[in-house]
Amino acid sequence: MLRGNGKKAHGFCAAIFVALVLAMTALAPAPARADYASGVAAYQQGDHRKAFTLWMADASAGDPKAQHSIGVMYSRGEGTGRDYALAYMWLTLAAANFKVETHRKRSIRARDNIARVLTPCQRMEAEYFIGLKYQGGKGVPLNPVAAGEWVRRSAERGYAPAQYRLGLMLGNGQGMAVDQGEALYWFRRAAEQDHADAQAAVAAAEYHLSRKKAQAQAKAKAEAEARKAAELKATAEAAAKDQAQAKAKVQAQTKAEAEARKAAELMAQAKAEAEARKAAKLKATAEAAAKDQAQAKAKA
Repeated sequence: MLRGNGKKAHGFCAAIFVALVLAMTALAPAPARADYASGVAAYQQGDHRKAFTLWMADASAGDPKAQHSIGVMYSRGEGTGRDYALAYMWLTLAAANFKVETHRKRSIRARDNIARVLTPCQRMEAEYFIGLKYQGGKGVPLNPVAAGEWVRRSAERGYAPAQYRLGLMLGNGQGMAVDQGEALYWFRRAAEQDHADAQAAVAAAEYHLSRKKAQAQAKAKAEAEARKAAELKATAEAAAKDQAQAKAKVQAQTKAEAEARKAAELMAQAKAEAEARKAAKLKATAEAAAKDQAQAKAKA
């Protein structure tokens, strides 16, 4: 169990804890910081607050041994106030950072023991804290994808800060694909719980979406008007072309008719001239015949 019963039980658990700490120190690679050994000495001397302070520096720097120890101290309230959410967080980070499998499993067992007594609120807080650590690369390597997974777990459990941060991550594409629609959904979920930043984000997002919608509508309207103008222009050009063709046809027809009239006039003139020449010829022939008859009569 996580809680001891009386000073005797607490002393027994503390002795086991010291033994585990010493075992990890002996088996693990060289610590990231020299303060870890100083923390062990302080803890053995009963100065839990000093041990907590020294180990916290190492834990924040990513030393899994210190993270495991800090997690256990949070679970017992040694050197600090008891906080199961933070205990769960530090033990999870220790399990992720340990390279030695036996140490990793020890942290996992300790974390699972904590999980049995976590309230729903503490669990969602712990998952959110883990997500923040991965997002900032504090105590664990920077990992936006893992950050998104842990924050989403907390958000789905209903933790408003996680819902707000998940909205930010979705909006900025941090560790996940950009999805403005889902971002607004999580902002609204957090805003419903009176999360001030989420309420501001909802207002800003809705304003942005309304502007974007108005811009899209204006663009669509402009494009529709441009299409209509193009259609009207095409219609006008087609009408002008038809008119030009009709005018050209009329002009060609008028020209043809004029040429036909002129040809007819020329033909009529030629015919009249031919008939005049014929009549003149006939007249000359008749006059010659009459002269010949007159001469013949005179001789007789």
